[in-house]
Amino acid sequence: MNNRMALSLALDGENKLWIGTDGGGINVFENGKRVHLFTKESGNLSHNSIQALFKDSFHNIWIGSFMGGVNHYDHQSKRFASLLLDGKSNQDVRCFYEDNENNIWVGTSSGIYLLDAKGKKQKAHYTSAENGLPEDLVRCIGQDHKGRMWIGTFGRGLAVFTADMEPLKYFNEQNGFSSNSINYLFADSRGCVWVATGEGLACFKEGDSFEYHLYGREEGLINTHIRAITEDKDKNIWFSTNMGVSCYISDSGKFQHYGHVGKTPMSSFLNTVVKDNKNEMIYFGSVNGVYFFKPFSVLQEQNVPPAIVTEIKVYESGTSIGDELTLNYFEGNNETIRLNHNQNSFSISYCVQDYALVDRVDYVYRLKGLEDTWQEVAENNVTFRNIPPGHYQFQVSARMKNQLLPDDVYTISIRVAPPLWLTWWAKAIYIVLTLSVLASILYIYKKRVDIQSSYEMEKKKHAHEQELNDERLRFYTNITHELRTPLTLIIGPLEDLQHDPQLPPKQHQKIALVRQSALRLLDLINQLLEFRKTETQNKELCVSKGNISELVNEIGLKYKEFNTKPEVEIVTELESEETVLYFDREVVNTILDNLMANAVKNTDSGKITLSLHTFYKNDRLYTEIRVEDTGCGIPEDELDRVFERYYQVRNNKQASGTGIGLALIKKLAEVHEGTVSVVSEINKGSTFRFTILTQNSYPNALHADKEAREGMEQEIENEPDEERRNSEKQILLVVEDNREIRDYIAESLSDTFDVITAGEGEEGCTAAFINIPDVIVSDIMMPGMDGITFCKRVKEDVRTSHIPLILLTAKGSLQDKEEGYVSGADSYLTKPFSATLLRSRIDNLLENRKKLAEQFKLNLKLDSKSVLLNKSLNQLDSEFIANVTQLIEDNMEQEKIDVGFLSDALSMSSSTLYRKIKALTGVSTNEFIRKVRMSRAEQLLLTGKFTVSEVGYQVGMSSPVYFRQCFKEEFGMAPSDYIRKIKAE
Repeated sequence: MNNRMALSLALDGENKLWIGTDGGGINVFENGKRVHLFTKESGNLSHNSIQALFKDSFHNIWIGSFMGGVNHYDHQSKRFASLLLDGKSNQDVRCFYEDNENNIWVGTSSGIYLLDAKGKKQKAHYTSAENGLPEDLVRCIGQDHKGRMWIGTFGRGLAVFTADMEPLKYFNEQNGFSSNSINYLFADSRGCVWVATGEGLACFKEGDSFEYHLYGREEGLINTHIRAITEDKDKNIWFSTNMGVSCYISDSGKFQHYGHVGKTPMSSFLNTVVKDNKNEMIYFGSVNGVYFFKPFSVLQEQNVPPAIVTEIKVYESGTSIGDELTLNYFEGNNETIRLNHNQNSFSISYCVQDYALVDRVDYVYRLKGLEDTWQEVAENNVTFRNIPPGHYQFQVSARMKNQLLPDDVYTISIRVAPPLWLTWWAKAIYIVLTLSVLASILYIYKKRVDIQSSYEMEKKKHAHEQELNDERLRFYTNITHELRTPLTLIIGPLEDLQHDPQLPPKQHQKIALVRQSALRLLDLINQLLEFRKTETQNKELCVSKGNISELVNEIGLKYKEFNTKPEVEIVTELESEETVLYFDREVVNTILDNLMANAVKNTDSGKITLSLHTFYKNDRLYTEIRVEDTGCGIPEDELDRVFERYYQVRNNKQASGTGIGLALIKKLAEVHEGTVSVVSEINKGSTFRFTILTQNSYPNALHADKEAREGMEQEIENEPDEERRNSEKQILLVVEDNREIRDYIAESLSDTFDVITAGEGEEGCTAAFINIPDVIVSDIMMPGMDGITFCKRVKEDVRTSHIPLILLTAKGSLQDKEEGYVSGADSYLTKPFSATLLRSRIDNLLENRKKLAEQFKLNLKLDSKSVLLNKSLNQLDSEFIANVTQLIEDNMEQEKIDVGFLSDALSMSSSTLYRKIKALTGVSTNEFIRKVRMSRAEQLLLTGKFTVSEVGYQVGMSSPVYFRQCFKEEFGMAPSDYIRKIKAE
């Protein structure tokens, strides 16, 4: 062949084989030799790429070429002729078919042409547009026993037509067919139509139902790209694929595959086949030429001797090449091959016992136990590497190429022993060790869980005890709070009775005793409250610089005066009359009171010494207050517990007590950054020492000597910068779209006001919310947001609702003015207007607001304030003042209620809050808070139920000094003088 690619095949009347090639024209062979070569150059053909050859019933050859149209070879005249299709000679012809009426069907890329086989005249042209073809790219044509025409296309599937080309059925991927690519059509002798597709072999049974069966890989096909189909005399269906030639055995319904010619693989077949009935030969075209064979001889079964293992080579790790162990197993007795773990790489050789068949057989093998899949090879040896320990069976079998596998399989057993550390007893040891480790882990885990459970239970128990203690302490605290009010009513009248000159001396003595008991009860209540404060870490240290010697001396004199035990001497010893340092007078007083009270209680005779002295320790000066007694003493084993709460020493002297005195002392000493300790002996007495650092300035504590000044400074610091601007110009916002008028107003009023301008309503809203002006002048008719909408926005926002607003307009009707006043405007000015008139309107509005603020400042009654404000302010501003007042009253007891607290609670910036309250009341935010506090303090003092200090605490002022100063500034006199004045009136 002058070209190896056989695109088309045909047998002429003399049984010569015509082969159409891809570019080499037509090669004609007879008895295996080429006898003719027809090409375009020889003048026989229109083109050298021959895609279709067909012999008709008159033994003439029809030739189709690529873009060369149809050529006709007359068998009798031995001449070639070119036929025109639609008057063209350049058609792309792909196939020919002769129907029962001797018509030649020509499949092209332009549809189907129908020609008369005798006259070679065109009878019809069928296309997709005119006749319903799936597409014009026709690749194969066939006719079944019922005369129906089957049309296969390149990419639109299969179609079935009547003999008159009326469509009957379409098959494509859209309606479930396997493929749209149809390569070949063949009607067999049983009436079935076989269809070669790109995705399997379809078989349509004879009948009108168009039922078909699709054969694919699951049915036994090696490759599903089917190329060409034919039938042998035994009605077996032969077809070519991309991987060889296969045969469907009609009797068994099974497939056989042939992929080799000798040792040469067959592949890449094309869509052409021809059958030589005379010689019982089948020819298939491929890209490598033409494959031909006799079906009977191919299908004939050929016996092959069984395969046997001839040699095993074992490669032991650690040995060099050539040192492998060779086992000649040709005469073996099928005993098991035993290998150690280092011999897990080996090769096995096998062969059939007929040397003449060596090149004609294939082998299949598997190492059962490693893999169960059969492997097909042509070689007679196989190598296995790094086989894991275990039992295996090597199985091998041989067959003739293109034949089925025989049933006999040769088997040998191979055992690869495990290494020492993988033997069964080693694994048993591993299991035992693993179980032991797991048991240990479980034991440790259980112990940990138990410990964790115990800890959690102890924690819950402690928390429960703490909760009970807190509840008890809370209960005591609540009771003591309730007791302070009646005690106040008891002690007050008792003091009045004591100063009554008409009271008899005997009654005076009883009254003094009652008062002393009441004071003692008040002292216990205060002590319990102090203890509660220290327990909850709410006790704050408030130090002042002073002479602690005076305090110690005062306490000593007090207990000397009230000493009712003549056998007990109370002595005060001071190292110096002047010991100046920072200390909390209340804390130190409480500590010394408790220590002295304990000493008096536990000493029936002897001496109690209260002393003050200093000493150096580690180069630091300390001040120590010591209380020594000659009482009953404390057992040594209880010294570590005397400072525990509710603990009372067990001794022969059953003194009354609560058990919190010493615990309170220890807590207060810690608050004062000091220490308290005790030394005691039974029947000799006890010594308590309270020690503090002399030069400690307590930077983290409150300093009482600066309290009043710092309170005032804090208020000044908390006020925003706007207060400093109080004496500066007020802010005027002008919202006007006309630039000239806007500049005129700004220029006219700039000497009195800080003027801010905006060109339209939205910009004006932004400026108003940011700057909080003192007065706003706005035009009504503006682009975007007009003046009425702007006025509503300003008046409905709590930040700006208090600001006076004047509307400017060219409209002067009553309805227009009414609409402006309804929106919240304070005044209305009709254009044209003078700057003098505008200034007078602004001054009047600001003066009215100023008078309202002055009335508010002069009126001290909160209820009167509310009435006054409600009458003069809009609803939003009235609600704002009421909310601020209520917020202050609800949080009255908090010391830290200031500008920051109110701004956070009202979601308003500090500066905005200041300017609003200043505009509405004429006072700063802190002044307003102070006025509300003082008004509440006045009400509490007038009830007569509370002392001045208690009232101060209730209105959130812990410092009596600062409270008296604020009250005096508000009412012009001290609280006690104010009460006496009210009573006198």
